[in-house]
Amino acid sequence: MDYSSLKTYSVEVLRLILSGIRRSNNFVDISSLNGNSMPDGIDILTYSFPCQDLSNVGAFHGYNKGIDKGSNSRSSLLWQVGSILQEMKDADKQLPRFLLMENVPALLSKRHRPNFEIWISDLEKLGYEKCIL
Repeated sequence: MDYSSLKTYSVEVLRLILSGIRRSNNFVDISSLNGNSMPDGIDILTYSFPCQDLSNVGAFHGYNKGIDKGSNSRSSLLWQVGSILQEMKDADKQLPRFLLMENVPALLSKRHRPNFEIWISDLEKLGYEKCIL
């Protein structure tokens, strides 16, 4: 969210947003994190990433890079989560016990499924078991 979006909100709404971010330990910008900055004792790590490069609506607007590694699409921020987890492991930090990812159903489409399977494989190599709901 950029400044032009933020300035449309009242001060009270901005205070509520900030309070929610602090209460939920939300790091807001995954691209600014690394494994060493992650706290110890994480039970559950919830994450998502922009879906414009996956969704049908995004494709209509020309966003079609998907989650391809190295595509520099917004949706490729998924791989940053993997980097953070690997950095945590390399630093002998305890990995989060559970991971919960949310995104659009198109992530499991024929176009994006191979990348998603690589993602699942990467998580399994870190010791996670898959459970897709």
